[in-house]
Amino acid sequence: MEVTELWMWGGFNAADKDSDLKAGFQRKYTLKQSLANPAVFVYKGDALPRKSGNYNSKNSVTGATSGAAWLTFLVTSLENNVYAFGSTADAKRNDHTGTVEPALGETVDGIGGQGDHRYSYFVIPEGANFVIVDLSEMSDEVSPANNTAVNAKVTFDKR
Repeated sequence: MEVTELWMWGGFNAADKDSDLKAGFQRKYTLKQSLANPAVFVYKGDALPRKSGNYNSKNSVTGATSGAAWLTFLVTSLENNVYAFGSTADAKRNDHTGTVEPALGETVDGIGGQGDHRYSYFVIPEGANFVIVDLSEMSDEVSPANNTAVNAKVTFDKR
């Protein structure tokens, strides 16, 4: 699968949206494809918001995403049934969500696919204004058991 854009989506912006997009999608929070390496996507801008609130209603009972600053990366500005890159936290659709909380400058694994990991989020470190998602290890081969593959490296930083 060829990936040409990545959108940040989650509670970090409290469902703010551009007028022509669905809740949670803002163009200013898209990652740009690197000209030097098209498998690398970069966000550089204002510090990412860490708004509180939960609009992931299917999983609101667990509270795992009821705090601030959680997000996942989607290949399009649609959140339903889309290929996503989530964290490695345990999650199950309509049951529970999970989060990984990387430190500024730390690189963590991400999981791509359309399985339960779509409900595994990254928590944005305080002050992060720079994000790298490296898909260099991405493969079309996914686990048949859960339709996922560990194939992304994600870094939040302040630069």
